[in-house]
Amino acid sequence: MLRKRFQQEKIYLMGHSWGTILGVLTVQRYPELFYVYIGIGQMVDVRESDRINYEYALSMAKKFNHTQALQELQEIQPPPFTNDNLFKKISTVINWVHKFMADSHDWNESYVNLKTLIETETEYSPTDKQMFWHVLADTFELVYPQLYQANLDFLKQAPKLDVPVYFMEGRYDYDAPFELAEKYYNVLEAPKKEFIWFEKSGHSPCYEEPDKFNSIMLNKVLAETLCQ
Repeated sequence: MLRKRFQQEKIYLMGHSWGTILGVLTVQRYPELFYVYIGIGQMVDVRESDRINYEYALSMAKKFNHTQALQELQEIQPPPFTNDNLFKKISTVINWVHKFMADSHDWNESYVNLKTLIETETEYSPTDKQMFWHVLADTFELVYPQLYQANLDFLKQAPKLDVPVYFMEGRYDYDAPFELAEKYYNVLEAPKKEFIWFEKSGHSPCYEEPDKFNSIMLNKVLAETLCQ
């Protein structure tokens, strides 16, 4: 549809968060349709991500003797999580990760910025904004278990992509742990690849450092790939 609408043989594909899973799988299957793939908050292995997040939150809760955090984390048990109340379990872990990261670093929590963006955006109706959060919850409840069952791991399942690849990663991203994205990048084979750090961002550098993000897209990604 996009190729036809803009009369282009190829288009640019960008994924953010869970969208990076769709992005990698899409360019892996149809590389001839895309100039480039851009991964923001790149996901690699959902089981390993949950394990890293849970262990970090639990270690910080113990370090600061945070009673509420310890109680909530111990109630849900360590990953891998069961499908029952999956969104609640993952949200509990991520919320405490955000809390401890924000307390430990000069970092604007990406979730707050995304929440503010959605709630203040004038193009969206109140119904649109309400549906955004319902869809987010549905993604975890309906789609995330499928990723668990598939044992998604791009280190093994997508070690090579036949398009240029750019990863844009927040230095404080623990929603999709940056260390996994970095590990994936180091083994990934691609015609061209680049890993770009956003030093003041968490999971959403496109929202948290928009000026830098826009500059990179225009002056680097577009400039380096447009003539392919």
